[in-house]
Amino acid sequence: MTILAHKHKGLVGGFCAGDFMPAEERCFEVLKELRWGKGVECPYCLSEDVVKNGKWKGRQRYLCKACGRYFNDLTGTVFEGSKIGLREFVYTAKRLFEKESMNQISKELGRKFETIMRVRDLISDALAKKLVAKLKGEVEIDETYVSAGQKGTKCTQRPPRKRGLKLRGRGTYEKDKPPIVALVERDGGVVLKVAEELNRGFILELLNEHVAKGSTAYTDDFPMYDELECYEHHKLNRYSKKEYARGDIHINTAEGVFSLLKSWLRMHRGVRKDRLWRFLNLFEFRFNFRAFNPFDRLSALTGLLL
Repeated sequence: MTILAHKHKGLVGGFCAGDFMPAEERCFEVLKELRWGKGVECPYCLSEDVVKNGKWKGRQRYLCKACGRYFNDLTGTVFEGSKIGLREFVYTAKRLFEKESMNQISKELGRKFETIMRVRDLISDALAKKLVAKLKGEVEIDETYVSAGQKGTKCTQRPPRKRGLKLRGRGTYEKDKPPIVALVERDGGVVLKVAEELNRGFILELLNEHVAKGSTAYTDDFPMYDELECYEHHKLNRYSKKEYARGDIHINTAEGVFSLLKSWLRMHRGVRKDRLWRFLNLFEFRFNFRAFNPFDRLSALTGLLL
């Protein structure tokens, strides 16, 4: 998988064990090296014809001689205009990937819960835009269902329900038990998506976007997995014959990912279904960068936020 290709190289100039909580200047040093490692370029027109032009709020300002616009080290990043310091942003990301709750992080930083939630949203949005995984080789496909309703919403129109969302078996997005589909490359990465409508069309669209043609797909005998064109397809007779493995034909890797995912979600004491995708993005990043040490992983995340 592409995003795991550099797992042993490390990141020069990244964070290290003595950095938490890192000083604000240290965060700027890492950010500048990650962003301008090959030289400063204009975020507006991408020209490298750039000169330093004084300071802005104590930070270096630049002038692009090609388009005549000014910018600084944070222009065009999620950090631009943020009232949260870089060191707190980095600390929040670190604690999230250590599976700490947002409520606990807000207490540690003395920040409002909504502020920490905003940081989480900025991180997950950046991951969704910039980190599109492409799987290949042997890919397992499976689905699971999690309880996720309208927790925290001020919605008076929804019908009352029993605590814990006790719907058994397969659920649906409308019934507050949304399906999650996993594409898992053996010894590689994972893609996780919430399915508002779980059907064959959704599966084919997911495969076309994230799995290279010619790969080998492993599924159970759920009918929506039938006829996966462009892929060598092996099915288990899981529902008709209770078959869970046949030699190398299994989906045990996907089931292992679901086990880790559900443990991750339990930490948050309930997740709203319309925000479930954000938690999947965070889990996906943590899993796909599992070969990195924690500090290189955090430096990689910082680079994605630029």
